[in-house]
Amino acid sequence: MAKIIDKKIISKKKFCPPHYIPHKLPLGKKIIDEPCHIHKKVHNMIHHKFFCKCLKCSHYNFMIKELGKAKNV
Repeated sequence: MAKIIDKKIISKKKFCPPHYIPHKLPLGKKIIDEPCHIHKKVHNMIHHKFFCKCLKCSHYNFMIKELGKAKNV
């Protein structure tokens, strides 16, 4: 997976649920090893607020809380 400069890992023990979109088309194996993270740029966080909620990610509230902390720094 490509390295995203503004990506900040917020947990090494929590992972995104298995998914394709927004990273790849729904073909082949799903992405299963992406650590829970946020992005510093607002436009890169848009997909999280949408896709993580649609995927019913169990870490969604944790991610939003950590995003709030990052904005207050």
